[in-house]
Amino acid sequence: MQNKLFIKPNEITIRAARINAGLSPIDVKRETGIRPDRLELIELNCGKVTWKTAIKLARLYGRRLDDIYWGKEIDYHTMLNAQRSTSSSATPIGAAAG
Repeated sequence: MQNKLFIKPNEITIRAARINAGLSPIDVKRETGIRPDRLELIELNCGKVTWKTAIKLARLYGRRLDDIYWGKEIDYHTMLNAQRSTSSSATPIGAAAG
Protein backbone atom coordinates (compact mmCIF):
# COMPACT_ATOMS: atom_id res chain seq x y z
CA MET A 1 0.00 0.00 0.00
CA GLN A 2 1.32 3.46 -0.70
CA ASN A 3 1.54 6.69 1.28
CA LYS A 4 -0.85 9.48 0.35
CA LEU A 5 -0.92 13.21 0.92
CA PHE A 6 -4.64 13.47 1.62
CA ILE A 7 -7.55 11.58 3.07
CA LYS A 8 -10.75 11.07 1.09
CA PRO A 9 -13.94 12.31 2.80
CA ASN A 10 -15.34 8.79 3.31
CA GLU A 11 -12.03 7.20 4.37
CA ILE A 12 -11.62 5.92 7.93
CA THR A 13 -9.02 3.95 9.84
CA ILE A 14 -9.26 0.19 10.14
CA ARG A 15 -9.86 0.62 13.90
CA ALA A 16 -12.74 3.04 13.23
CA ALA A 17 -14.19 0.57 10.71
CA ARG A 18 -14.14 -2.19 13.35
CA ILE A 19 -15.70 0.03 16.01
CA ASN A 20 -18.36 1.32 13.60
CA ALA A 21 -19.20 -2.30 12.77
CA GLY A 22 -19.79 -2.88 16.49
CA LEU A 23 -17.07 -5.51 16.77
CA SER A 24 -14.58 -6.09 19.55
CA PRO A 25 -11.13 -7.60 19.00
CA ILE A 26 -12.53 -10.87 20.39
CA ASP A 27 -15.34 -10.78 17.79
CA VAL A 28 -12.74 -10.30 15.05
CA LYS A 29 -10.74 -13.27 16.37
CA ARG A 30 -13.87 -15.42 16.39
CA GLU A 31 -14.72 -14.48 12.77
CA THR A 32 -11.25 -14.34 11.20
CA GLY A 33 -8.79 -16.09 13.51
CA ILE A 34 -6.75 -12.88 13.88
CA ARG A 35 -5.56 -12.64 17.49
CA PRO A 36 -6.29 -9.39 19.39
CA ASP A 37 -2.57 -8.58 19.74
CA ARG A 38 -2.08 -8.99 15.98
CA LEU A 39 -5.21 -6.91 15.32
CA GLU A 40 -3.77 -4.12 17.49
CA LEU A 41 -0.61 -4.10 15.32
CA ILE A 42 -2.71 -4.04 12.15
CA GLU A 43 -4.78 -1.15 13.50
CA LEU A 44 -1.65 0.84 14.35
CA ASN A 45 0.07 0.19 11.01
CA CYS A 46 -2.11 -1.57 8.48
CA GLY A 47 0.31 -0.64 5.70
CA LYS A 48 1.98 -3.94 6.55
CA VAL A 49 -1.14 -6.08 6.20
CA THR A 50 -1.49 -8.63 3.39
CA TRP A 51 -4.15 -8.17 0.74
CA LYS A 52 -5.84 -11.37 1.94
CA THR A 53 -6.13 -9.98 5.48
CA ALA A 54 -7.20 -6.55 4.21
CA ILE A 55 -10.02 -8.08 2.17
CA LYS A 56 -11.07 -10.31 5.06
CA LEU A 57 -11.30 -7.34 7.47
CA ALA A 58 -13.00 -5.01 5.01
CA ARG A 59 -15.68 -7.63 4.30
CA LEU A 60 -16.18 -8.32 8.00
CA TYR A 61 -16.55 -4.60 8.70
CA GLY A 62 -18.91 -4.07 5.76
CA ARG A 63 -16.52 -1.65 4.02
CA ARG A 64 -14.92 -1.39 0.59
CA LEU A 65 -11.13 -1.53 0.53
CA ASP A 66 -10.92 2.06 -0.69
CA ASP A 67 -13.07 3.27 2.22
CA ILE A 68 -10.28 2.35 4.63
CA TYR A 69 -7.03 4.23 5.16
CA TRP A 70 -4.29 1.60 4.69
CA GLY A 71 -1.37 3.17 6.49
CA LYS A 72 -0.20 4.15 9.95
CA GLU A 73 -3.04 5.29 12.17
CA ILE A 74 -0.95 8.20 13.49
CA ASP A 75 -0.31 9.40 9.91
CA TYR A 76 -4.06 9.35 9.26
CA HIS A 77 -4.73 11.61 12.24
CA THR A 78 -1.83 13.93 11.35
CA MET A 79 -3.11 14.34 7.78
CA LEU A 80 -6.71 14.72 8.94
CA ASN A 81 -5.74 17.50 11.37
CA ALA A 82 -3.71 19.23 8.65
CA GLN A 83 -6.65 19.04 6.24
CA ARG A 84 -9.01 20.42 8.86
CA SER A 85 -6.72 23.33 9.71
CA THR A 86 -6.27 24.13 6.02
CA SER A 87 -9.99 24.04 5.32
CA SER A 88 -10.86 26.02 8.46
CA SER A 89 -8.59 28.86 7.37
CA ALA A 90 -10.49 29.22 4.09
CA THR A 91 -13.35 31.69 3.79
CA PRO A 92 -16.60 29.88 4.64
CA ILE A 93 -19.21 29.60 1.91
CA GLY A 94 -21.53 32.59 2.07
CA ALA A 95 -19.08 34.69 4.11
CA ALA A 96 -17.93 38.02 2.77
CA ALA A 97 -14.33 37.97 1.60
CA GLY A 98 -11.98 40.60 3.18
